[in-house]
Amino acid sequence: MEKVLSASIRGNSNDLIALILEQNPKIAGDARNIETLSWSYDELTTPLAEAILIKNLPLVRRLEEAGALQCLGQGMQFDIALVSAAAVGDTEYVRKLLALRPRAELVAMAPALLRAIQNDHTDLALEFLDAAAGLSVKRASEDSQALIAATEKRNARLVHTILNSGVFNDRSTNLVAAIEAVVKWGNQSIIRYLITAFPRIDFPSLYTEALENEDRNAFESLLALRKPTREYLGDCLKIAIRKDDSSFYHYLIERGAVVSDMELALAARRRPAILRMLLDYIIHRHRRTATRGFGTQALLEAIEERMGNIECLDILLSSGLIDMDFLSKDISPLGKAISWERDYNSTKDLGFPIISRLLDHGCDVDSIVFYHATFSQTAILKAIEVGNKDLVEFFIDRGADIHQAPNFSVKRSPLQGAAKAGNLEIVRLLLEKGADVNTAPARRRGGTALQLAAISGNCSVVAELLAHGALLNIPPSRVKGRWPIEGAGERGRLTMIEYLWEANQNIFYPDPCETGFEEKHCRRAMELAAENGHMACRDLIAKLSGLPIMDT
Repeated sequence: MEKVLSASIRGNSNDLIALILEQNPKIAGDARNIETLSWSYDELTTPLAEAILIKNLPLVRRLEEAGALQCLGQGMQFDIALVSAAAVGDTEYVRKLLALRPRAELVAMAPALLRAIQNDHTDLALEFLDAAAGLSVKRASEDSQALIAATEKRNARLVHTILNSGVFNDRSTNLVAAIEAVVKWGNQSIIRYLITAFPRIDFPSLYTEALENEDRNAFESLLALRKPTREYLGDCLKIAIRKDDSSFYHYLIERGAVVSDMELALAARRRPAILRMLLDYIIHRHRRTATRGFGTQALLEAIEERMGNIECLDILLSSGLIDMDFLSKDISPLGKAISWERDYNSTKDLGFPIISRLLDHGCDVDSIVFYHATFSQTAILKAIEVGNKDLVEFFIDRGADIHQAPNFSVKRSPLQGAAKAGNLEIVRLLLEKGADVNTAPARRRGGTALQLAAISGNCSVVAELLAHGALLNIPPSRVKGRWPIEGAGERGRLTMIEYLWEANQNIFYPDPCETGFEEKHCRRAMELAAENGHMACRDLIAKLSGLPIMDT
């Protein structure tokens, strides 16, 4: 019945209200939600609260006579009535409620204060603050929503009063949100007050906001009030770099900003003047502090900008401070430059300018440029994967080791990599340069050039390797290795299976040895083919070997 009464009051249904009151319903029950079963604070109400909201004073008096004020301390009765009175700016009723409960806690007043501020009842909000001033701070709510609301309303009088009320401190919740609201407002007097009032709190957004708005005076005023931390000065330095403001860069450096890799990387994006200044600062003040990985990210950023950023690239390389072989997120600067050759038109006619610069300044041509725990790549292997024959030849001319055998995470020799890629042009180039056609495979997940060519399915590559003395009978990797017939079957290389079988028939093995075409290897090849859905390959191997399919 109480919920029905609240609903009828909200709908201003006088006849229904009168009818319900004739039934003498319970008036002072717990606050409830009249629309759902939710107990959300914002949705709770009572008949008295609804009467206050519609400003029906006779009804308010009648509800009071029926006992609406008798149990204010129970079931949120007081809180909801106070919020309702604050929402409509009924100062007299607020005073009446506070007089009935003079020891009300701030936790009960906070929602009412917030509602008064939101509805522009400034004088009433000030009364709430006066009433709250006498409460113990330890028992006060730590919620700073009132400060945020007053700031959003641009009500300087209320903001100052809230800050002076003694119930808001540097442990208050939502403090950062409150500070950000003040900063967004830009009221300098309140900003200065905040800085003075909260000596233990940092205000990083104040400094960056002033710089973003190019307000040097505001920034200098802030510096005079509170010295920023080194970290915040670094944030300011980034803004100066992004704006390409060399004068402000010097200003910040003089005040203690420290140049790190992050600032260097930002300047490396087409800001040569700032980049020179940063490196000059490092060279003259911190030459011996350059550490592993120093400047690598900046170099990667310069490479990312490609030919339009050659000046910044040259500045970084000529400094002598940059770690050029460091793997940042598993890629080195040389690896980044090679990737660019894959994604964009070749710069062979320009002599691969970015790659050339890296090598000219000491980048190791045989270093790992892409790292992976199981398959890392050197520069020449990456160029092979990219499929750029000119770049492969360029690396060979610059001293890349084409005889480099698989080791650790590098699972391929250059020729093995080219064979796996099925790239006949690069295979021929490497063979012409004297690459060993029978380099042993890696112990795990490796393969000879011939075994990997069989997997790739390029019969022309296999023919080229055989013509240069490749052996079919070299054992594969001990772990995850494949004989040629096994690899071809597993990958569904039907033509390759026929080619390998015929090639094996024409090879003379002087001594008894395992060739890879024995029954056990044929059975294994049939199993691998069937497991991967290559039934035609399985059947072909069965036909060539004379093995029954049912036995595989």
